[in-house]
Amino acid sequence: MPTIHPLRGGRAWYDTLALPVRVRNRLVPETMFVDLDGDGEQPALQMKIEVHQGVPVCTELRLVARAGGREIRRTDLRAVRIDSWIEQVVAVCSHEQSEPGGVITKSAPTPADRENARAARPRSGRPKVPPERLHEVADLYRRHADGQPLLVVADVLGVSPRSAARYIARCRSDGLLPPRGKASAK
Repeated sequence: MPTIHPLRGGRAWYDTLALPVRVRNRLVPETMFVDLDGDGEQPALQMKIEVHQGVPVCTELRLVARAGGREIRRTDLRAVRIDSWIEQVVAVCSHEQSEPGGVITKSAPTPADRENARAARPRSGRPKVPPERLHEVADLYRRHADGQPLLVVADVLGVSPRSAARYIARCRSDGLLPPRGKASAK
């Protein structure tokens, strides 16, 4: 049975029967969902937030154009503040635990609570790049060294040029590619 909490422009919900997990001094549903209707012609937003290794993270994000509304634009993606939504949803869906094994009480978060949660939230950082991916990047780079290898890496791996440049730099630092400016990458 779902427990639903209203949010500005939508709702957050989770399965009441699922066991919560501990995140610092709060008990948080392991999986939470967000449905935002969107204003005017803006697309609707759906999110899935899960707790991984004690950190609430967004694992799904979906934008849906409204019937008769405009298409989804790049600006719609930029407008999604994932960290902000995670903080708000965790704040309304979680419960404070007074002491280990003690009574669990529902507490309404204050702006100070949200700021403290933001400061205390562990950062997951960028995910580690698997060695096999770096070998693939180096191989792609070598095969297209005479053209635009950075764009080829970005296109084939489906990442931004900036991420492709980071992968290439990592390949250089790991010795999979020669240092920048050397005559040959082969």
